Amino acid sequence: MGQWQRIIWGFGFCGFLLLSFLAEQTKAENSLNLVIEGKQLIPEVPPQIIQGRTLVPIRVISEGLGANVDWNTQSQVVTIQQDKRTIQIPIGKENTTVNGSNVPIDSPAQIIQERTFVPIRFVSENLGINVAWDENSQTVFVSKPYLVRFNGKNLHLEDRLLRIGTDFYVPLANLSSTLGIQAVVSSDATKTTVIYYGKTITLNTKTINNQLFVPVTQIEKKLQIKSHINPTNQRIDFFQFINLETYQNPPLPKVFNGNLLFIWKAENISQGNVEAMINQAKQLGVSGVFIKYANGSLVDDPVSQKYMDQFKRLVGPFKAAGFKVGGWIYQYLSDVPGEVDATSQAIEAGADFIVLDGEDEVIGKNEQVTEFGKLLRAKYPKIPVGFSSYAVSHLHSTIPFKEYNEFVNVMMPQIYWADMEMNVEDAFNLSITDYSSFKKPILPTGQLYGAVTPTDIERFTQLNNQYKLSGISWWDWDEATNEQLKKATCFPNGGIIMK
Repeated sequence: MGQWQRIIWGFGFCGFLLLSFLAEQTKAENSLNLVIEGKQLIPEVPPQIIQGRTLVPIRVISEGLGANVDWNTQSQVVTIQQDKRTIQIPIGKENTTVNGSNVPIDSPAQIIQERTFVPIRFVSENLGINVAWDENSQTVFVSKPYLVRFNGKNLHLEDRLLRIGTDFYVPLANLSSTLGIQAVVSSDATKTTVIYYGKTITLNTKTINNQLFVPVTQIEKKLQIKSHINPTNQRIDFFQFINLETYQNPPLPKVFNGNLLFIWKAENISQGNVEAMINQAKQLGVSGVFIKYANGSLVDDPVSQKYMDQFKRLVGPFKAAGFKVGGWIYQYLSDVPGEVDATSQAIEAGADFIVLDGEDEVIGKNEQVTEFGKLLRAKYPKIPVGFSSYAVSHLHSTIPFKEYNEFVNVMMPQIYWADMEMNVEDAFNLSITDYSSFKKPILPTGQLYGAVTPTDIERFTQLNNQYKLSGISWWDWDEATNEQLKKATCFPNGGIIMK
C-alpha cells in the first residue's frame, strides 16, 4: 500500500482528544494506552511524543468515534468534519483553519511510518471531545460529550463526562449537592465513603485528572437514583423520585374523579355533531369532559367568543347525558376582570368545575394570578378549580405556581412524555414527585396526540393506578386517533379510577 492510500485509510476520523499534561510524560511511546468510547484500541504504530506533545494516528481514533475526513494530495491538507465543525490541518505547518478561521497549532500534523498523526490536544479541543488521563494505567480515555440532567434540569457536566469500559463516569464533587450527598468522609484510589441522607455508603470510584469520578451504575445501585442513558441524543438523565409505595395523593374533589377528556375544538370531533360526540363518549366509557370556553378575555375577541359559544352549545347536552362537564380557559391575564367574567359565564352556563391553563403567557404575572384568584373566589368560593401547566414546575420557575396553588383545588401536570423526550415511566414519576410539593390533589394529564403508542398510553394508566390516583385526564379528544382513545379509556388491570 502506498503512502497516499495509507493516509486515506488513516482518516475516517472524528473529534478527539485533549491532553496537555501528556506533554510532560516521559514514558516509552508504546506504554500509552488508548481507550475510545470504552474500548481499548491498539494502533499498528503507537502514539508518539514529539517535542513535548502527544500525536496519535488518525486511523485509531476514527475506528472509535468516526467523522468525515478528506485528504488533498496536492495541498497536503487533512480536512476533518463532525457535526457543524470543520478543521483543516496542513501536514507540517503551524497554521490551521477551524470553521474558516485561522488557528495556530503548536505541534503540526506529521506523517510517521506512512501513517498520518495529529496532536491530541488540538483536535480534541476543536471537536469538543472529552479526554482524560489516568496516571496509574498510563491510559488516555476518549469519549463523546454527553449532556447530564437531574430531574429534567441540565447540570452542564457534558464536558467532564467520561466513558470507561462499559460504564459512564461523572465527577462526584459536582454532583454531590445535586444528589443530596452531605459529605465525602474518606477516599482512596478506588473507594470513596460518603454520607447520604444520614447513611454511610461506600462508592467505587476512580481518580482521574486529580478528581474523583463515580460510575453511573454506582449512583443507581448505591444511592437508589435512577438513571437513563440515551445514546441517540447523547444524554444521561438522573431521576430522584418519591417513594411510590408510601405516596398518598390527597383526595380529589369528586367531580375530578374518573377518566376525563379535554375538548379544544369541537368541530374536529364527529364534525361537531353533539349527538355523535355523546354516543362516542358513552362507547368509550369516559366520566366527563373539559370543554374550552375562552382564550383569555372575551372582550373584543371574536376567537375567544367562539369558544364560549362552543361551551354553551355543548354543556347542556353532555350534562343531560350523565357526563360531568368542566370548562377550561387558556389564560393570558392581560385583562384579569375580563377573564373572571368569562369564567363566570361558563359557571352560570352549567360548568361543574373550572380548569385554568397557565403556560408561557402567564410568566411573571404573579400579581395578576393573585388578583384573578381573589376575584374568582369572592364570587364562587366553592367551585372546584384545577390548574393545568407544565409537567415539571421547577423547570418553569417564572410561572406563578405558588400563587395558583393558593386558591385552586387540584394540580394538573401536563405529562406529555413524547414532547418531553422521555419514556412514560420517568416522565410520570418525575412529574408526580415535583407536584407532590404543592400538597394538593394531583390529576395528571396524559398525551393523546402525535406518535404515542397504545403501549405508552396503557403504561400511563397503569402508573396512575399504582400511585392510587382516582382521576386521569387526557389531552386531547380532538387530535387523538380512535386507537389512542380506546386504549386511554380501557382501564388496564382493572384500575382504581372511580367514576
